[in-house]
Amino acid sequence: GVFTGLDSGAYVVFVANALDTGCIQSWGSNPVELILEFAPSISSVDAINTTGCSLDNGSIEILFNAGSGLTEFSVDSGLTWSSSNIFENLVAGAYDLAVRNDNGQCESFYIGNPVTISDPGEPAIYNVVINQPASCSALDGAVLLQASGGTAPYEFSLDGVNWQLDSVFLFLPKGSYNPSVRDINLACVNEFGNVDLIPIVDNCPDTTSVIVPAGTVQNICLDTLVGVTAPFASAGECTAVPGPISVTVSPAIACVEISGPPTFYGSDTLCVYHCDGSLPTICDTTYIIAISPPPSDTLYLSIEQGDSLDLCLDNFFLQYDAGTLSSSVFLSEGSASEVLGTELIDNCLSLEANSSFEGQAGYVSVQHCYDNVPGLCDITVFSVTVSGNSCTAYYDGATIQQVLSTCSATPLWCSGLPMDTLADLNFYQNGMLVDPTAVACESDPENFALRIDIGENVFTIEHEASGCKDTVTVVLSSPVPTYMGPTTFEVECETQQLVCLPISYSNQASFIISTQTGNLFPVGCNSMVYFTYSFGGIPGAGLDGPYQVDSWMVNGEDYSGEFLDLQALVDSMNAWNPNGAWALNESSGHIFGGDTEDTYSNTISVTRINDSATGELTFDQVTSFENIGVNLNVGVHELEILHWPSGCTETVTLEVTCTPDPVCDTEILGEDISQELENCESQYSYCTNIPWSDWANYDLLVNGSSYTGVFDTCSTEMVQMVLDTGYYEISFNRLDIVCEGSVALEITCPAEGCKEVFFENAIYSYSADCSSQAETCFDFNVADKPEFSFELNGSPYAGPWLTCSDGNSGISLEAGDHILVAINSNNGCEDELTIRSRCNPAAQDTVLELAYNGSGTLCLDAGNLPGNIVDSWNSCPDESGEFSVVENLGDGCFSFSGVEEGLEQACLVQCDDIGNCDTLFVNVQVTGAPPQPLPVAADDAMMAFNDEESLINLLDNDQVNGLIESISVIDYSGPSVYWLEEDGSLHFVPQVDTCEIDLQETIQYELCNENGCDTAQVIIQIGCLTPETVSGFSPNGDGINDEFTIEDLDMFPNHQLIIYNRWGSQVLKVKDYQNDWRGTWNGADLPDGTYFWYLDTGEGHSKTGWVQIRR
Repeated sequence: GVFTGLDSGAYVVFVANALDTGCIQSWGSNPVELILEFAPSISSVDAINTTGCSLDNGSIEILFNAGSGLTEFSVDSGLTWSSSNIFENLVAGAYDLAVRNDNGQCESFYIGNPVTISDPGEPAIYNVVINQPASCSALDGAVLLQASGGTAPYEFSLDGVNWQLDSVFLFLPKGSYNPSVRDINLACVNEFGNVDLIPIVDNCPDTTSVIVPAGTVQNICLDTLVGVTAPFASAGECTAVPGPISVTVSPAIACVEISGPPTFYGSDTLCVYHCDGSLPTICDTTYIIAISPPPSDTLYLSIEQGDSLDLCLDNFFLQYDAGTLSSSVFLSEGSASEVLGTELIDNCLSLEANSSFEGQAGYVSVQHCYDNVPGLCDITVFSVTVSGNSCTAYYDGATIQQVLSTCSATPLWCSGLPMDTLADLNFYQNGMLVDPTAVACESDPENFALRIDIGENVFTIEHEASGCKDTVTVVLSSPVPTYMGPTTFEVECETQQLVCLPISYSNQASFIISTQTGNLFPVGCNSMVYFTYSFGGIPGAGLDGPYQVDSWMVNGEDYSGEFLDLQALVDSMNAWNPNGAWALNESSGHIFGGDTEDTYSNTISVTRINDSATGELTFDQVTSFENIGVNLNVGVHELEILHWPSGCTETVTLEVTCTPDPVCDTEILGEDISQELENCESQYSYCTNIPWSDWANYDLLVNGSSYTGVFDTCSTEMVQMVLDTGYYEISFNRLDIVCEGSVALEITCPAEGCKEVFFENAIYSYSADCSSQAETCFDFNVADKPEFSFELNGSPYAGPWLTCSDGNSGISLEAGDHILVAINSNNGCEDELTIRSRCNPAAQDTVLELAYNGSGTLCLDAGNLPGNIVDSWNSCPDESGEFSVVENLGDGCFSFSGVEEGLEQACLVQCDDIGNCDTLFVNVQVTGAPPQPLPVAADDAMMAFNDEESLINLLDNDQVNGLIESISVIDYSGPSVYWLEEDGSLHFVPQVDTCEIDLQETIQYELCNENGCDTAQVIIQIGCLTPETVSGFSPNGDGINDEFTIEDLDMFPNHQLIIYNRWGSQVLKVKDYQNDWRGTWNGADLPDGTYFWYLDTGEGHSKTGWVQIRR
């Protein structure tokens, strides 16, 4: 009763007795229809990327051709399915799209898989600009962060907690900061790393520690901690209450003497200070934590074999009570690992004697420290003897490292045991009983050797008579390091791959590297770049200080200052260039360091202060390599690494591949084809030469448009198109390279079959007005089809025919629906086309004037349309309703009522019963409404400084009298920069070449509300925010240049001037400065040198600069 292999169609089912063929019964539901199920397919995809990293707001919309029944969709390669073709809330990634019928059958995958959703990535800080604070207490440090990537705008932070939109952080004290950036989504945080603000004058208090054993005297020099320059004007102890440990301070040098009492154990905090001779005096404080540790204790114990002993450290071995015991740790288990079992729990020590040992000693060292005194610890040593046995420890569990000296002989390890002990001992190597060789050690012929393998060899030596055991581990390594890197590489064709090997660059002479084609020449690998300055050109080679750095350029910024010796110079270089990590190497005559992200001058100019002798430190860039490597061509290489001193080798197989660039094949579609089908109901399967695996790289066009028909695969796994009869120009464009080509296909069917003449069933045509006819063009020329006759609306039609612009034929018809039939006189085949001819009269404009609270009526002219009017409406209701009310009265008439003075529009449309429509645009003007108040704009005045932004709100003294319609500048012809915001904020940045107080500019602006406009002007007084100052003055009483002067201070009546010395100490602070400072402090002359000034204008602006005193 089962029938298989049936085609689609209708079947009548019967049943009959097997022996009585006359008894036949048909099924009551005959006929049975078998229907062919069609598969859906994906035609195109609309993918939208996420707007930020880590967001899930991407989406995919699948456009598809339906199969049989409803369609289900998937974006995870068919793992899950949805009835919706739109997938939202997607994260960035690759998606494989598929469709199937809702019965779970006919699954089809998208040819363009995978579909990728991208995100804009993370923001990152690519540069940090630092302005160091002037001193330890100064709040003038600054950090500028520059970022890129991700989605702007960014937020910035120096601690990961507090965020701001501004990338500049001002008024910062010294300290360590951790810059971070995040994007507009407040996610995707990216940290830059630590940035340190180091004071230019580093006289911050420092803390150091020193070990002072009881009863000893220790000398400690604080040169690197004291931030002021010797010789000192004063120095001494600043400890509030003297403790048990005393300190003696030298007034001339930065060294102190610390004395510990003979019986004191613990710590004491000492305080010392050093002051220089500047005016005002600058001092630096150093805190010294002196630690006097107790001597270590040794406790001798004896434990019987198999017994244990527990000892708590806080009850037995503490020499003093210094606070809470914070930690106890094993420093060393010594020989106890085999003799004793040891465990340390909660500061208590558990000892257990090993039952396999007798008469041997083990020791354990334990350190216990205190949480309130860092570095203060006590050590206890436990020496334990196990009684009750007499075993000898040969190796005591030691581990011995040995490197293979030659690969030409069996590797041996000299045991250190006499040859005559072989008969008494059993040897186990890695758990297996072995026979030791009888070969004597080469280095010690009286002892015997053991054979070992490369790697770890664990030997257990058992004394046969006593049962005592001992262990030793011998680790044998090859002189050829094992290659652990990747074994396959992919490169661009015609290039080589550099493979780095685990061989030190300095040891390359001991290795020969070859392949099956010969020896290879090794090159440097894992390069390291660093910079040096040679100090041999300094007068006295840096030993005859003090010196003056005249110029050192770092990242375009010039640095200068004094230094005593080379170490002080290095300290200054690190203060100016914190990322440089500069270090002194006196033996080589160089200063090493630098950051590859920074740029440095080729020389550092130096002057010896005592005799003005000059010299230079010269710059050099050094490149070194950590390892060696080899360059390999594309192919498979058997790489042999030979360590020729030992003869040891290692072989590794490496493969280098490349993917060649695609080649343009313009003939990939093949030759032109003319094919006649067996019948006109079938289709033609055109097999291209495009591989299905490469299909995503092609854009296929048919007659100039993208092909949206059925795709399939040929038996050769090539792309196949399924086409109906007709003429086709098929072309392609490659998406990955510049390549295109085309082919012509003409697909026909036998003459006795019916062919389509019109390629559409219905078509619309339009005319500009209803007094003329609409033209319709065909895809053929009537003269080329003599076998056809035509009927129009049931009557024979032989013309007239139009000649269209493309040379094909057409027809001109009046408005209405028309039926055109083409009849083949050879076979009687017919093809029918419905032509829907329409006219759309040109839209007209008119003006309707209404009085306030008045009304009026407009009727559309029905004579403009050929049919009967069936509908009318206002197609733009949103354009009216504020000043007038429109009502549809029917029959093409509308009423209008004026409700408020103003102008708006109505769009009146009417259509007839054959689809033609006419439009009238009505501009409704309502007049006579009560007058409304106008805005009142008042003049403004402001002060602005050259190159600085100033701000004023123009609306503060204006009367808007309603809602603001606009505010704009209507007249300004000056050179300065300005912009006006919608809230009335006017930003102004002067761009002038003068600093005269009487310079003015004028901006005229217009303020408008819904009733009208008014104008006013802004008078801007322009000053120079950078006062002219002298760069130096000589207060020597000769009447010439004796005072520090700043021009045009009368521009700033509320100004304040502050002057600092180079250590950051304030030497002058005055309001309303009269240009009368002669370089004094408290009536005394200050030393010659450079001083820094800060001017607060009192107008919300400030400027800084420097000045030199030279008497």
